[in-house]
Amino acid sequence: MNHIKVTIAGVEYKIASDESASYVVELARELDRDMRNLTDGNPRLSTAVAAVLCALDRADKAKKALADADNLRVQLSKALSENDVLRSQISTGQLRF
Repeated sequence: MNHIKVTIAGVEYKIASDESASYVVELARELDRDMRNLTDGNPRLSTAVAAVLCALDRADKAKKALADADNLRVQLSKALSENDVLRSQISTGQLRF
């Protein structure tokens, strides 16, 4: 377990993670950047609201990435099935080049 100090939106956090320190620091930097982009554009926006907006944005991206991955798995499964059919046809002489 790694213990890593990061600063997000001016607040220092101590994170315990099995991930590498460099990975956790990079995640924290990205979140800090995103939160600052939101709050710099609107100084009345609280850190808590910025955190929620960033969380919603990341949840949206994660959900869409999972859907894309599922779609790719379906496409790959179909391609592998078609490949199996073609191999079978070639091996039985039903298909020739």
